[in-house]
Amino acid sequence: MKILVIEDDPTQCLLLKRQLERASHQVFAEQDPYAAMEIMWREQIQLLITDWEMPGLNGLDLIRQIREADLPFYVYIIMITGKHERHDVVDGLDAGADDYLVKPFDLREFLARVAVGERIIRLETRLRQANQEMERLINIDYLTGLLNRRAIYATAQNELERSRRTNQPVSILFLDLDDFKKINDQYGHLVGDEALKAVAKTLQANVRPYDLCGRWAGDEFIIILPGVNAQDAGVIAERIRNCIAQIPLSVEGKMVPVSASVGVHVVDARTGADDLNKILALADQALYRAKDKGGEQIEFSKIEEVVS
Repeated sequence: MKILVIEDDPTQCLLLKRQLERASHQVFAEQDPYAAMEIMWREQIQLLITDWEMPGLNGLDLIRQIREADLPFYVYIIMITGKHERHDVVDGLDAGADDYLVKPFDLREFLARVAVGERIIRLETRLRQANQEMERLINIDYLTGLLNRRAIYATAQNELERSRRTNQPVSILFLDLDDFKKINDQYGHLVGDEALKAVAKTLQANVRPYDLCGRWAGDEFIIILPGVNAQDAGVIAERIRNCIAQIPLSVEGKMVPVSASVGVHVVDARTGADDLNKILALADQALYRAKDKGGEQIEFSKIEEVVS
């Protein structure tokens, strides 16, 4: 565990550092609170041991600064001080300290309190990881691993707002598999699921790391391409369409044909970016024109539909 000791007494500082290192911790020691703060952010310290009385910045103010900072992790703080009055203890805990130890103290008690902090940090880390995993699962389509409908909608909204702020285009691709019902009916839903997973992998393999892919519903997918104009969107859509047509899906040695139609709508200064639902409807209309023409092709939204 990474521990930072801030103690203006060099002898005491060295003693605590050595004791903690014997307990197999990675320890940073500093007498200057301002230099210690730099170590704090750089090393992502997990447990802080700080004195109260220090030159320049006292322990209470230092703790308040840490608690007010928007850190992605929790810092367990033990205050060590000669101040032993009840109101001193209350002030220290109110400032944000997790524990309060009055000097002089027994080293065994000190290490025991550090061990308590370590247990709490481990629990906090597991809780944070569980929350992150829960958030990921809330946003991910269970079958394909892509963003689900809720998440891709929220992401599209964010990208439209960014497009307005930066005056940069953003392209929306609405993709639907051709005759997907036939795959399910002829080969079964498990094969249909394999087709959906293969399409998802194909989408991810043919976009940039910061482009976004989501499963909209059934066999419909949405791809968000920030900063991509109409010409480049057409190139990307054609590459995706072509790669989907080459998916090597087979059942008992027999190839299962997979193909897709794509509707493209480009949000730029000409078309505007006011209403996400309208924009998705325009991409959807383009998609169904592609399907009406026989499928396995790309259609762009029409300017007269955009401005009407």
